[in-house]
Amino acid sequence: MDSSEHYPDQFGEALSYSSQRAAQMASLVAAGVEVAARRRALSRARRAARDEQQLRALQDRQRAAQQQARAGWAPAHDQRWLALADLLQTAGTWGPPSRTPTPTRPQRRRCAKARNACALSILTR
Repeated sequence: MDSSEHYPDQFGEALSYSSQRAAQMASLVAAGVEVAARRRALSRARRAARDEQQLRALQDRQRAAQQQARAGWAPAHDQRWLALADLLQTAGTWGPPSRTPTPTRPQRRRCAKARNACALSILTR
């Protein structure tokens, strides 16, 4: 029995088999890379959504604190209230509580004017 009859091209068959395996492996690696890229993109999208929700929640808290501070300063701009307020009530509108945002310069000026007007009205009573 002649061995060349059974295996006419041993190197060709080995090369063909190994190239098939290499192509399968390359296809598998490419699929793995694609899956990893999709998972990273999904993770980034989830993180961005979480960050956006946290940012919205922070903005809502800041807006609520500003509205609360405005509610505290509002009486200082009402002339009728100023005419009837005593010194302690007026003092409450001079500055914001420690957990609310600092008033802007125009708001501080208006409160100072209101404070002066209140002090003057108290002294002239």
